[in-house]
Amino acid sequence: MKRKLRLAFYILPALMLFAGYSCKDMLDADAGEVLEYEDHYRNVYDADAAVLGVYGKFMTLIDNVVILNELRADLMDVTAAASADLRELNNHNPGPFNEWASPAPFYEVINNCNEVLTELKRMYAEDRIRTDEYWERVADVGALRCYLYLQMASHFGTIPYLTQPVHTTGDVFALEDLADQTMIPFDQVLDSLIDWFDALPDEKYMRHYSSNYGVGRPNQLSANRLDNLVIENMFIEKRIMRGLLHLTRGESALDYQQAAYWFNHVVNRNKFNFAIDGENNYRAKLHDWVWNSGNTYPVQCHFIIQLRSYGTSHGAQNSDAIYNCWFEMFRRNLEVYTGTNNVNTPEELLWVIPYHQGFQPRYPMVDLMSREYGTYQVRPSQWAIDGFFGSGKYQEPNNRPGDFRGPTSAWKYVNDDPNYPQIMKYQYNYDQIMARSPLDRGTYYEYGKWFLWRAAYAQLLFAEATNRFEQAVGKPDTYGLNELALAILNTGLTGGPYATCDSFRSTDPVTGATTVKAPVWSPKMNSTVGRFEEEAFWINAKGDGDRDGTGWYFNRTPWRVFAGVRGRVRQERVTLEAMEKYPEVFSYIPMEHRADSMLWIEDALLKEMGLEGAYEGNRWIDLIRVARHREMDRPGSGGEMMERILRPKYQNSTSGASAPDFSNPENWYLPFPIR
Repeated sequence: MKRKLRLAFYILPALMLFAGYSCKDMLDADAGEVLEYEDHYRNVYDADAAVLGVYGKFMTLIDNVVILNELRADLMDVTAAASADLRELNNHNPGPFNEWASPAPFYEVINNCNEVLTELKRMYAEDRIRTDEYWERVADVGALRCYLYLQMASHFGTIPYLTQPVHTTGDVFALEDLADQTMIPFDQVLDSLIDWFDALPDEKYMRHYSSNYGVGRPNQLSANRLDNLVIENMFIEKRIMRGLLHLTRGESALDYQQAAYWFNHVVNRNKFNFAIDGENNYRAKLHDWVWNSGNTYPVQCHFIIQLRSYGTSHGAQNSDAIYNCWFEMFRRNLEVYTGTNNVNTPEELLWVIPYHQGFQPRYPMVDLMSREYGTYQVRPSQWAIDGFFGSGKYQEPNNRPGDFRGPTSAWKYVNDDPNYPQIMKYQYNYDQIMARSPLDRGTYYEYGKWFLWRAAYAQLLFAEATNRFEQAVGKPDTYGLNELALAILNTGLTGGPYATCDSFRSTDPVTGATTVKAPVWSPKMNSTVGRFEEEAFWINAKGDGDRDGTGWYFNRTPWRVFAGVRGRVRQERVTLEAMEKYPEVFSYIPMEHRADSMLWIEDALLKEMGLEGAYEGNRWIDLIRVARHREMDRPGSGGEMMERILRPKYQNSTSGASAPDFSNPENWYLPFPIR
């Protein structure tokens, strides 16, 4: 007899709305409070309360998202104190009641999103909310639902897909009668989510909440702070979400171009969609130097790892003194975006949610990861310690082994105890030993942060889409996009072979010159300046005199000082020459891939996403995305990749963990539990 999917387990309880819309109310809301929907959607302020209520529920998913994406992947392992459910998930064989493999928490928030979207539509029809106010909130809550569905599809493959709210048990029973229709495969989930985004009436709704749409009344969601917490970047970055859906689908060159377009929107414009036209107006550039070498460490550092500069010249280097300012992005308090080239965390933490130490929901990460203050159930895998980060190599003249984004940053031997490595990214706001100043921990009453998407991740996603587009158009190396992707990965756009590469070409809008030496790339060779910012792959990195010797028209353009992802942390550039010179450093790139520029660059990008973003809750969806693309290109190649990347964790595990045969794509997905 066919077993029925018990949707009631995943959908109920239904939406919980909050009577107020302060951060305190958002965080303190009791999950058992069920309010009458019609009484709480009277005006735009109630709509704001509903949106904040959804984010309050979303905040409870931090440990679910991080554990699902990191423990199933290669860089996290369980400790001796881990629960049985964590051990099952680590072995990829969770039982039907495993708390960490349960879709229920995700579907509760999805149902919250569906309820708010439905009520917003009713409010709009009844003229309780204006057009811009309506679409702003619809775009945000719908994008958050897209994030949740992408998570579910990446972990379970075929999932229930629901767009209408469930209010009562009777609604659930009706859905259960349609269980076959509600369960749809990964590809169809992606199609539905992309179609939803495409139906938005205007690109302006892809931006952050704004109070300048001319509606003439305050917008609570566009505030920089609420109840002493910085909420400016708390709401989902919709442009990254839209690009990520196209990148994950990857059916054609158009998907990769669309993905690159939206990622470029993020890195090449400020948060309110103004094109970046000067060096002092940037959002997601990765600098590799200090503004004033005389400033006191770490004030002047731009989240970099560097050799110490001293005196008045940046050329004076001390090869024995390495300053690690990279981990400061996780330790420092959130600040309000200023639009200047400063050390503000919003320029790096593009989607970040703060937690208040005095209110619910609680911040569970310290308990999971700290031996001093918690139960210490998960840790960095031994493979991450010895192999993944240990194979890095610091640039000349220091030439030291290792990648310091791992040891002393993402993880650390607290109190120098080698028996207890701890994941540190989530502990810097809490741990009194690690925080340099108590004031840094308490200024905004922060207990912790959930950093979902960062600037470096957006750059790497842009590079991945750019690299894939080159192959998808069927003209390998014709446009030079492989080299553009490699420049973003390595040390930026103005040094090395990229400074004079002819594949970065355009028409000078002033002189009409055909080729510009510095890397300004555009697929439309005769574009005008007004069209540049609309193109998917355009980045302006020309320096002071790069106008074919005719003047300084492009003086100090914004990407002139972009250092690249590896350049910011002084890691050796990934090149074919470096692979021959340092075989142990680049052994993760198979020899057979090195004849195909798209493949080996993608190998390097995927490795970099792990080095840069370890334990941030993206690792599994990154692996699944690339593996799916390779399976589409050549059946079996995705499984080969998953085996190559995931197997070393289990071979080096100190926990005795085992795992399935990852060469079989069916084993990539967890079984959706039948209740």
